[in-house]
Amino acid sequence: MNSGYSIHTRFKIFLTFFYIILIFFSFLTNISFSFPKKPQGAYFHYMKGYILEKQGQWKEAAEEFEAALEYDPSSIKIHFKIARLLIYEKKYQEALVRIGEILKMEPDNLIAEATSVGLYFLMDKEEEAKDAYEKLLKDIQVAIPESVEIHEYLTHFYYQQGKYKEALVEYQKVFEESSDDPEVRFFYAFLLDEAGQRQKAIEEFKEVIKLDPNNAHALNSLAYIYALEGKNLEEAEEMVEKALSGDPDNPAYIDTLGWIYFKQGKYEAALQKLIVAAEKIEDPEIYEHLGDVYFQLDKPKPALENWNKALGLGVSSEENLKGKINKIKQDEDE
Repeated sequence: MNSGYSIHTRFKIFLTFFYIILIFFSFLTNISFSFPKKPQGAYFHYMKGYILEKQGQWKEAAEEFEAALEYDPSSIKIHFKIARLLIYEKKYQEALVRIGEILKMEPDNLIAEATSVGLYFLMDKEEEAKDAYEKLLKDIQVAIPESVEIHEYLTHFYYQQGKYKEALVEYQKVFEESSDDPEVRFFYAFLLDEAGQRQKAIEEFKEVIKLDPNNAHALNSLAYIYALEGKNLEEAEEMVEKALSGDPDNPAYIDTLGWIYFKQGKYEAALQKLIVAAEKIEDPEIYEHLGDVYFQLDKPKPALENWNKALGLGVSSEENLKGKINKIKQDEDE
């Protein structure tokens, strides 16, 4: 949906958790561990490794930690120490194997899970990172059930994958806690629409506007829905004009106004607005709208150019757009 809203401006999931991993590692020296077999030997090698690590002698430090593991192979702390040294040396696959050993012993170890997310990210293994991240968030949710923030992280995780129904389920908790917050309510309405619950979305956008009559995102989103459905077009025009009064250069708002003009049959006015919007941002939806206007103005060549641009940028209505392109090509062949 062309909301003009930047979805909860946070750092990308993996980058955020990479920093969290670094924070976790800074606390590793506070993790308690025992030496059930020969504590003197384990402690001796551990302390030698600790000193060597501080001196930057990572290879020698790793050898001492490995020696300590011979006395206590189940020591989570020592495994973490070795993993950290491997990360320092950018041996990410070996570090991941070591983290895997920790997770075999403690499947719900949050530090190990977070570290695996970061390692997959560093290795450009996006799918594995997504799976590990999802498990991490769910385990945190179990560990801290009262945390609303985890529901919010899961919401954005699912949203970025296009799993709108799952995102909506997670965001319900956030919405229940802060339904009087216009931004929270807006995003709830946004998710409703993405999840295919348009009528509920319309009602929620109206509630946002009641809470905050000048909320440009909500004004534009509701106006755009009306434009898509071809109803309440005069009201839609008033709403998007109000949104534009506070942000006159927003390409999404300009696109909405252009699309309203299109639905009103004002093709020349629509073309002017959409050209301006396209000059401000490369957006597949705007290019598709431009193509539709050119087509209505009996200008097939620029219509095809803009539709192909939309396809190249990954427009959501790909099959429908391909049908329009094929229709023009068939007409040209006849």
